Amino acid sequence: FAIPPVKVRQWTNADVPDDVETRLDAIADRLFGLEPEWDTLGEPKPKIVKLTDEAHRLFVDFYNQHNRGRQELGDDLKAAFSKKEAYAARLALVLHLARWAAGESVDPDFVNGESMANAIRLTEWFANEDRRVYQMLFAGCENREQAELVELIEDNGGRITVRELVRRRSAYRGPGGSDKAETALQELATAGAGEWIVDTHGDGPGAAKRVFVLGGGDTLA
Repeated sequence: FAIPPVKVRQWTNADVPDDVETRLDAIADRLFGLEPEWDTLGEPKPKIVKLTDEAHRLFVDFYNQHNRGRQELGDDLKAAFSKKEAYAARLALVLHLARWAAGESVDPDFVNGESMANAIRLTEWFANEDRRVYQMLFAGCENREQAELVELIEDNGGRITVRELVRRRSAYRGPGGSDKAETALQELATAGAGEWIVDTHGDGPGAAKRVFVLGGGDTLA
């Protein structure tokens, strides 16, 4: 999850310098040129990239601190944070090989401390974004069931119709299921987690339909 603060867009005549585009192309070409290792049967296998002693120490410190902090979180954030420990390692690999591809004097077979430190900074930024996004998503939710419904709607693009909800959640199928689904969405609206809008398809073909949108919205013209 990432929802950085929205900035006002302003026109600029500035262009990306040609040398920057050339360097980016060269970095991409060098990364695409990386090859896997090969086993005795001639099949590709992953190439192992190791950590320097400094990178290993930084990762261990981050891993331990990160998991101590997880114990103080609620169940939803705890689940999201469980993935972050792997983010640091993956981002360290991406950053390190990008530095190598850019021509820095680094060993591509050993992720160093600088790459790991920058990866940890990125991971901590994403963790803070998780906190902000979950606070926004679950604002007004009264119970776990409502929180799970908000997550489902977020996975559906932040908006859902009663019909889509019935199709995606078995609890709302069968006799009276549509009424139950609409009631559940209305309870979210009453709690302030979102609101109903009317999608008119831009006055194009198709009947107008009511859509529940997380965070609220206007009639779609």
